[in-house]
Amino acid sequence: MKASREIALLRALLAAQCQSAGEKEVIYQAAGAATGLTVTFDVYKPDQTKDTFQSGTAVPIGATGRYYIAFSADGPGWFVLIEDSNGGKAVKYF
Repeated sequence: MKASREIALLRALLAAQCQSAGEKEVIYQAAGAATGLTVTFDVYKPDQTKDTFQSGTAVPIGATGRYYIAFSADGPGWFVLIEDSNGGKAVKYF
C-alpha cells in the first residue's frame, strides 16, 4: 500500500475515533522523514503549566517518518512542545 494511501486511511480512522470537540491532534513530520526516532511531547495548559498526565511519546505512523499525537483541551490557549531524538523540535498552539 502506498504511504499516502496508508496515511489517508489512518487519518480517517483517527478522525472517526476523535469526535470530541476538545480532542486535539498533531501529525509531526521528522526532518528527512526519519523513521525509528523517539518523539516526545509536552502538553501545556493556557496558564502555561505542564499537563503531565497527557504528555508522553508520539505514535509512529507506519514507516512514514510521521508521528501521531492526541490530547484533550477544553478551550483555546493550549500548546504542545515536540522533540525528536535527532534534535528536531516543533511547537503547535491551539
